[in-house]
Amino acid sequence: MIDDIFLAADVTSCPDILGVRLRPLSIWHSWALRSMESPFIGGGEYTTDDVCNAVLVCSLTREEYSGSNPIDIATRLGHIASEWLTLDDDARAETLDCFVAYLDACTRFPEFWRGEDSDPIRDRLRCPAEWHLIATLTNMGISKESEAWDYPIARAQCWQAVEGERAGSRAYVDQRDRDDFAKLNQEASNG
Repeated sequence: MIDDIFLAADVTSCPDILGVRLRPLSIWHSWALRSMESPFIGGGEYTTDDVCNAVLVCSLTREEYSGSNPIDIATRLGHIASEWLTLDDDARAETLDCFVAYLDACTRFPEFWRGEDSDPIRDRLRCPAEWHLIATLTNMGISKESEAWDYPIARAQCWQAVEGERAGSRAYVDQRDRDDFAKLNQEASNG
């Protein structure tokens, strides 16, 4: 049985939203959205600027963004905003649904069992998760500057799970476990 999480991590086709083709959500996309306190990462109400900036970020690689002339970025952002402003309320809701579905599809990450002796304070990540993923990828030989930041985040999470297993961890929750949980939950709700 092939694990759905690993299959989903290989998704390469992304939607066109507001006139631009999105890229598979990368580590850099996550970092950039978190840095700009995007409600699409942290939750909360969104503004037109939030939507347009999130779509812009998710349509570029880190290199394209950092290597672009600020005027080109502003022009591209202006085109995205123009597309958004021409939409009626129903079309905006549909666009947001599409963007959220894209984020959901790109962020199906592996789950892990929590050990009985786990200490939530000691075990929490203190460094940003994106940087942990970069470390995993660079340990695998991927160049930090050129490739790692633009690596699809779901695939990086899967590689991190593989590296954990290679180091002896048995904490990964696989497809059979998730199927068994779903079956148990279904039985509990039926009876």
